[in-house]
Amino acid sequence: MENLRKRLNTSKPSVRIGKAGTDNIIEEIKRQLEDNGLIKIRVLKAARSERSTGEIAKEVADATNSEIIQIVGNSFGLLRRRRSLHTR
Repeated sequence: MENLRKRLNTSKPSVRIGKAGTDNIIEEIKRQLEDNGLIKIRVLKAARSERSTGEIAKEVADATNSEIIQIVGNSFGLLRRRRSLHTR
């Protein structure tokens, strides 16, 4: 987990959530999680007028079937563990 946080701290946000909210961006977040497994998301001021970054992070994590790794300021990191290609 510590290694994931280090990767997030050194990366730039790949998605920004603004005044349009999360509805329009969920599919893009799903695609990036599928490709990368770990992404950083920035919540712009316009999106935080009615809800906190934590509330938005929870909503996005639930909608994308991912887990919140950390919330720092106006950014948060999500992780979706990749499914193993090998079955037993």
